[in-house]
Amino acid sequence: MKTAFQTATADSPRTPLADQDHKLDILEHINDEHPEEVLAIAQAYGAPDAGAARLEDIFQEGCLLAVTRAETANGAADDATDSATDDAARSLFVPFALKGDLEENVLYLAYDALARQGKPLSGQHKQFFSVLGSQMLTPHMLRLHLQSTVPLPEDAPGHAWFFSLKTLERLPAKLPVARQRMSLIGQWFSRLLLWWLKRVSPQRREQVMLSFTKDQRYYTLRRARKSSADAPFADLAEVDVFLHRSADGAPTPGSRWASALRAGDVIFSQAQYHEHTEHLAQGQCVLIGDETALPTVAALLEGWRNPQPPVVFCITADAADQPYLADALLPAEARLHRISASGDVAAAVIAELARLPAIDAAWGALENNDAKAIRQHLRHARGLAGSRNRVKGYWRRKAAAEGAAEGDAGTEEA
Repeated sequence: MKTAFQTATADSPRTPLADQDHKLDILEHINDEHPEEVLAIAQAYGAPDAGAARLEDIFQEGCLLAVTRAETANGAADDATDSATDDAARSLFVPFALKGDLEENVLYLAYDALARQGKPLSGQHKQFFSVLGSQMLTPHMLRLHLQSTVPLPEDAPGHAWFFSLKTLERLPAKLPVARQRMSLIGQWFSRLLLWWLKRVSPQRREQVMLSFTKDQRYYTLRRARKSSADAPFADLAEVDVFLHRSADGAPTPGSRWASALRAGDVIFSQAQYHEHTEHLAQGQCVLIGDETALPTVAALLEGWRNPQPPVVFCITADAADQPYLADALLPAEARLHRISASGDVAAAVIAELARLPAIDAAWGALENNDAKAIRQHLRHARGLAGSRNRVKGYWRRKAAAEGAAEGDAGTEEA
């Protein structure tokens, strides 16, 4: 049976976006980081038998997806009578539902699609940790020593957990199982929430969405190891937390929480995130990180397998935090640029990038606007696009000044 692509109509208005760089930023980020959400949108908005989907274009009125049917066990398309053209990727235009910016509209479509399928919008991976202790590595970098009852990822630079800023007295007697579907009450609530969000102002919508993650932060795994030689899996984690301060100098909520943790406390995460770094395996690579991304940069350097040494940018607001990325971590002949965040970070990084004879791949994470400028420079000046140019924003300068954004991984995108 041929699938009806109900939203892909020839007369659907499709007004090109004026800011093509911004569009490319969104396209590359979503296709690289959120393929499951794109597939959910396709399945919920006209292609229920989709097996793969990719965001092809974005217009003022909606987004265009390239959708491929799911295959049967013998590898043939579900509709064996269709032509080869029918089995190829098809276009599916999905109109936006909100009067808001592009990211907000795509995010809403993803949430709505997941809710229609009865899938949880968040909290799909709850994990518990016992606090063994902590130590200050530099004036603003705190290392948490944690233990887990389930296997931890080894050799996983950029792996992070979305920690709840709460403390428990003991581990639960029964560890929760990741839920693939919501309860009927949960589905009803999600649908009601999405119906309401569509009808409120963008400002109110942003307030509500931010409230869902108000007391949660992403923090990055520096390394995992076994507690003993005969341990069945890696159960010890070192999680490095950069201690932010708000504009008035007071510690931010995440910093207060991390600093107050003591041995014996139990903490938990609601989700996990993993950076894509496989593109760094060969060629001339560039690594760029401020304090929030330095745990990932350090882990990458510690396990560097690319025969060509990287060019590294270590960005800190306080020079006393620079020793976190020790010279001894660098592979032989790697170049390290230490940059102060007190100046124009993007300009300083771009000036050094312009001097490099070749750049084949980049990974970086720092303030959102700085990341955007560097990413677009690499796109236009060096032809790096998509999965070769993974430079992203981890936080926003204005939000951090207000104490609203302080996560270390995957929390923002330009």
